[in-house]
Amino acid sequence: MKDKIEKTWMKYLILWIVLIVSYLFVRVTKMSQGTIQVLMALSIIVIVAMALFQLGNRKLEIKDIMFYLIMLGLIMRIGYMLYTFFQVRSHDMWDVSLDASGHAAYILNIIEKGQLPKTNDLQFYQQPFFYLAGSLVSKIVNGILSSQAFTYYVDGAKLVSCFASCGILIHIPELCKVVKLKEKGTIAVTALVAFLPSMYLSGGRVNPDMLGVYFVFMALLYTFYWMEDQTWKHTVILAVIYGLGMMTKISCGIMAIVTAGVFIYKLWIAGKEKKVVPLIKKYLVFVCISFPLGLWYSLRNFVKFGQSIMYVLDVSKDKILYVGDVSMIKRFITISIENIIKTPYASAIDDSNYPVYLLKSALFGEFTFKISSLIPHLLLFAEILLVLMMLFVIIWSFVKKGWGIELKIILLFSMVLYASNVWFNIKYPFGCSMDFRYLIPLGITVPILFAKGMDMMDNKQWNVAAWICIEMYSFLSCVMYLMISS
Repeated sequence: MKDKIEKTWMKYLILWIVLIVSYLFVRVTKMSQGTIQVLMALSIIVIVAMALFQLGNRKLEIKDIMFYLIMLGLIMRIGYMLYTFFQVRSHDMWDVSLDASGHAAYILNIIEKGQLPKTNDLQFYQQPFFYLAGSLVSKIVNGILSSQAFTYYVDGAKLVSCFASCGILIHIPELCKVVKLKEKGTIAVTALVAFLPSMYLSGGRVNPDMLGVYFVFMALLYTFYWMEDQTWKHTVILAVIYGLGMMTKISCGIMAIVTAGVFIYKLWIAGKEKKVVPLIKKYLVFVCISFPLGLWYSLRNFVKFGQSIMYVLDVSKDKILYVGDVSMIKRFITISIENIIKTPYASAIDDSNYPVYLLKSALFGEFTFKISSLIPHLLLFAEILLVLMMLFVIIWSFVKKGWGIELKIILLFSMVLYASNVWFNIKYPFGCSMDFRYLIPLGITVPILFAKGMDMMDNKQWNVAAWICIEMYSFLSCVMYLMISS
C-alpha cells in the first residue's frame, strides 16, 4: 500500500511538472496552434518509431506497449489543452469579469477578492473545489509569468482539468489489473481511453466536468481496493475521494450507490463471522470525513439561498434548446440514421435524438470544426462499428456468466449512470443536456466490459475485427485533433 501511494504521488509530481513547464513555455514563446500541433505530431512519430524498432528486434513487450499508449494519450491531452484557449469550445464562461456569473467570474472572484460567490446566480451555484484548485494553479503560473490579465487568470485554471484527464489515463492499468483483465484486454482499454476525444475536449476546459470524472473514476478504483482489503488507509482515502468529488460536483455522489452496496455486502459477511464492530467504526469514520467535506457548500447555499442539495440550473422552455415537445420514442428509442449521414457533428439547437447525440458529442462535443468532413465522418463510422461490437460482445459475455464480482459492479455502475442521465434528460429536456461530457465514465467502464468479453470469446476473427476498429478509431482521433484549427 505504501509503495502504491508513493508511486502515485511521484507520477502526479512528474505530471504537474510537465503540465506547468509546457504551459509556461507556450505562453512565454507565444507558440501558435499550428506549431504545437506539429510538435505533437513529431512526438507521436518518434514514439511509434521506437515501438516499431523494438518490434523489429522482437523486444517489444506488453509493458512497453502500455507505456507508449499512455504517452500518446498524454501528448493528445496536453497538446490539445495547450493549443486551445479557454474561450474556444467552452461552456457557460460568459463575460471575463468579476461582475458576471459564469465559470470565468467564479475563478476571478477567488483570485482577485479571495472569496467564494456571494450569490448562487447562474454558475455560482456550482460546488467550489475545481474553482479553488484552478485559482491556486492559475495564480502560481501567472505569478511566475508576472501576469495579471483576467483572461490568463481564467486560462490557467484549465491545467486542473488537463491534470484530471491525464490522471485517469495513468491509472487505467491499475483498474484493468483489479478487474482481472488479460494483457490484450488491458491494451485495448488503454487505447480506447487514451484516444477518447471527450477526454481531450473536457481536459482543455475551465469547468468542473473533468475533475468530477476523475473523482468518480478514483472512487471506483478505491472501492475495489477497499473490497479487497478493508484497511484504515483505504477507508480514509476513499472517504477523501468522495468528499472532494462531491465538493467538485454533487453528481459524483452517484458512485456511492455502488460503494454502499459493497459496504453492505462486507457488513453482511462480517456479521456472519461476528466481526461487525471494526467495520462499523470504519463506516463511521468514512461518513465523518466524506459528508462534511462533500456537502458543506451545499448546506451553505441551502442556508443562504434556500438552494436544494440536488439543484441544477434550470433553462427556460422558451429557449431554442428545448426538445420536450419531441416524442419520447423519437428522443430515446429510435436511431436517426438520417442524422448520422447528414453531419458528423451534434447540434444542441437542431438535434433531439439522444443515442445519436451521445455518439457524436463523444467525438466532437457540441461543436463543428474547420477540417475536411471526410475525417470526422470516418471517425464517427469507426466509433459506430466499435459501439455495435461492444454491445454485442458485452451482452454475449454477460449471458455466458463468466464475470466476476468486479465486472458486475462495473456493469451496475454503468447502468445506473446511463439511467440517471436519461432521467436527467427527461426532467431537463434540452439539447445541451444530451452531451456525452456528462457520461465520460462510460468511456472507461464500457471498454472494460468489452475487453472482458473479448477475453472470454477468444475468437480469432472477432479479435482481428476488434483490433482493426480500435486502431482505425485511435488513428483517426489523433489525426482529427492534430489537424483542426480554432
